[in-house]
This record gives sequence, structure tokens and C-alpha cells, in this order.
Amino acid sequence: MWGEEYIEYFERLCLKSLLNDNISKSKKISFNIYCFKDELNKIKKLKNIIKLKKLISINYFFLKKNKKEKYSYLAHYQKKLINIAKERNSDYFIFCYPDTIFCKDYMKFCTTKLEKFSILFSPAPLVNFESLPKNLDNFSKENLSKIGNNCLSNFYKNRINDFYQKSNINLWKNEHYTYYKSFNLHILAIKLKSIKEIKDYEYKSFDENFFTFANVNYQDIYYVQNSQENIILTVESVTSERNNIKNDKPNFANTIGEGIKESILGKIKKEKNNLNIFSFLHGDYYVVEKKNLSKTINCEFVKNLKFLKKIFSSNRKESFYQLNSHEKTSVKISDQLKQKKDFNFGLVKKKSYEDITIQLYENVTEENYRNYIKNVNNNKFLIFGRSMILIIIILIPNWLLPITNKIFSKRFKAFNRTRHDLKFILFATPKKYILKVCTKNILRLIKND
Repeated sequence: MWGEEYIEYFERLCLKSLLNDNISKSKKISFNIYCFKDELNKIKKLKNIIKLKKLISINYFFLKKNKKEKYSYLAHYQKKLINIAKERNSDYFIFCYPDTIFCKDYMKFCTTKLEKFSILFSPAPLVNFESLPKNLDNFSKENLSKIGNNCLSNFYKNRINDFYQKSNINLWKNEHYTYYKSFNLHILAIKLKSIKEIKDYEYKSFDENFFTFANVNYQDIYYVQNSQENIILTVESVTSERNNIKNDKPNFANTIGEGIKESILGKIKKEKNNLNIFSFLHGDYYVVEKKNLSKTINCEFVKNLKFLKKIFSSNRKESFYQLNSHEKTSVKISDQLKQKKDFNFGLVKKKSYEDITIQLYENVTEENYRNYIKNVNNNKFLIFGRSMILIIIILIPNWLLPITNKIFSKRFKAFNRTRHDLKFILFATPKKYILKVCTKNILRLIKND
């Protein structure tokens, strides 16, 4: 852990959730932290660290200045931490990141499952830090499911596909739940005795390179099934470096529309890590409230993955051997890619990909607009004013922005507030859709008058 932003996440979210019916006083648990030496005192003074220290032992280790790519750098210290745990004869190693929120009874869930399984996998739905409730103090599974679904329902605002496009999350959502089918999963915890000696190897990414079939017994993997069983959320600021990559434009999940079959099979064919394919085939996860749990049984997305059964066995053992005979599997995938005529995607089969794209952009922009004006108490004058300010700021050319900032930002609060809200809206939606929705709603206001 390093940097002010992650220390804030660590204190406000990670530690607070761990202290919420997760960690009881015990001599059997140690909390091991890697940090920079010059940030140690700041971390030790955190209110929740002081509380945690009264319950369990905390050990600090020091990071060296980063000379590697981020994930390779993290992998180096993850490897060190696991080795430390093995040397101390610990039974279990539970991964903990400063930007993670844990649900109630998370530790109990992990330790109970590790009595039977060697490794636990789960998606870690990503939400914007700024979108979380300001006084988030209920870390129950049901509450985090609501937060997960509420934040993910507008997955442009939350940049869900930009973050996870690289992680190849395949997402299906409706009003009742959000469903994940993932190639890359978050590792919750491992049983240390099931892990062989960790070789002194430079991993590009620890979970990608280390947790392979060579090191994990495929029959001993447990995939968390839904958010009522267990849920963790990962946070990211809308202003983060990863969220502001030049030329990084929001994309739809690579499974929307009639390209679902081709995109999934294409990804499987390119995927080099067999454990990732195995996890994709056998790991299903729903973010769902308890009252809607029964509605996940007939998930449309699952129905539309039936083509995978023509390639891979639903039996774990058989599919494992299939993955090892990669050449035959690749031929089957190629054959399936050629057979497009029998595939349709649920209720949107009659629409083209372009139609779906336009409709989704408009729906998401409308939802963004509603969030943008929701605090003006249905005052038509204020709604009209905020809409006009939004249109003006969108139309200001980039070269003029520095000048307008100097003139208005300190004197005109509405300008500053609108620019802040645009961080969420403009990162998510092309300007033409914002203009269209604003104009439509202004005309609606005028007609009502």
C-alpha cells in the first residue's frame, strides 16, 4: 500500500469493513502490510489501525521504490508475503487490498470454505469511490449487493467496461441482478499447504502467472456463486490515472448484441492461461438482492452460452483434459465461429449492433442526466438552468476551457459544480448524446409550461 489515495481507501473502507463483524480478538491472526517507510507513521496513526491492533498482531514490511511495471511490482511483494506466511506455518493466506470493501462475515466465509477447498475465486465488482454513500457504515452482504447493483446499473458512469475490458468481464444485467462471466477472477484466499514452493521468478502478474494448473488442483477450486453468499467491491476514483488514459473511450461489454458468440470464442482461442478459461467455464456470479435470488435461475445470458457445451464438457475433470489438448479444442472453436446462423441473443436478436449501441448510449445518458439534476427538488427553473449550463460547458472548445475556468470557477459555483459532475458524465458518454438528452428535456419542460 502506498500513496494518500490508497491510505484513505484503506482507512475508510477496507479496515472499517474488516472491523465490522469480521475480525475478532485472536492470537492466531496476523495482518501483514507492505508500505513505504516514510508513510509508516501515518498508517500507524489511522484510527482503524489502532482498533485493529487491539485485536490481532500487525507486522510492517517496507517497499523499495518502484522500478518495475505496477503489476510486476505488486507480484514481487505478494510472493514475499506468501513466503512469510508459509515460513510462519500459517494455515491460510487471505488477500487484502486497500481499495477493497469486505462484507460482513467475510473472514469466516473464507476460513470455512478453505477447510474443504484450496483456493477461492470471485469477481470483485468495481464502483466509483465518489459514487459510494458518504456515510457508508453497513457492510452487510445485502447492503453491498444493493450498492453493487445500483452502481453497476449505470455501467458507463462507473466506467465498468473500461476497467474490465482488459479483464474480459462478460456482463449481463437486468432490473433484478447483474451477472458476471469472467476470464480473470479475484483471488480471495488460499490454503497454504496446497501451494508448492514458490519459485524465485519474475511474475508479470502474480495471479495470472502463478495460479496456473501447475500450482493449483483444479478440483479444489471454489467459485463464489452470488453476492448473498459473499461479496467484495473494489473502488476506483473517477480522477484516477487509469480512468484518464488518453484516447480511452468507453466501450460496451464485448458480449452485447449478436457478437456475443464470436467475441467469447475469439477470446477463448487467444487466452493463453488455461486456468482463466477453466474459471470462465465453471465460475458463475450474480450480484443480486436476497428478494431477487430466485430470479437468477433462468438467466438469459446463461441460456445463450449453450454453444459452449458443444466445445467443452460441463464436467470439470473432462474439461480440464480438454484444455490440455488445446489443438483439438482450437479446431472445435474454429468450427463454431463459422456457424453463426443458429445464434440469437435473447430479446435483442432483431436489432443490429449499431441499434443496440445507440439505444444503450441514450438510456445511459438519460440516467446520467437524471442523476445530474436530482438535487434540484423538481424545480423546473433550476432544472432548466442546470441543463443550459451543461449545454454551454459541453460546447466550450477545449482551447477556451483554461480561460473560462479562471473567469468562472471561483465566482460562479454552478459552473464549478457542473464541471465536477461532467467528470462522471463526459467520461461515460459522447457529447452528442448529452446534448440530445438535454435538449429533449428542455423542450419537455417548455411544453409542460
